[in-house]
Amino acid sequence: MNFNLKAFILVVGAPKFDTSSFQKGVVEAGAVFKCGMNDGDCILVKFDSTGNKRNTNGEVIDRKSYQWLGATVATSRDSDLIVVSIQA
Repeated sequence: MNFNLKAFILVVGAPKFDTSSFQKGVVEAGAVFKCGMNDGDCILVKFDSTGNKRNTNGEVIDRKSYQWLGATVATSRDSDLIVVSIQA
C-alpha cells in the first residue's frame, strides 16, 4: 500500500464491509479505505479481490467471509496516524 505522505489522509477500517461484489463467494470480509482529508473522497484499498481458495477436492481451504479485515490498523511511531476501532 503506497500512500502519498505529503497529502493529509485518514485510513479507515471497516471490518464488516460486504466484499461480495468483488470477492466471489465471500461475504463481509471487511475492508480498508483511504480517505482524503481535503476533499473527503474515500477509496477502497483492495488487498485481495479473489474468492476462497479450494483444494483439489473442491473444499474451501481459506474462509475469507467474516474475517474482520480492517479491525486493526497499525503504524510506525514516527507517523501521525490516529485510529479508533469501535465494535458494535
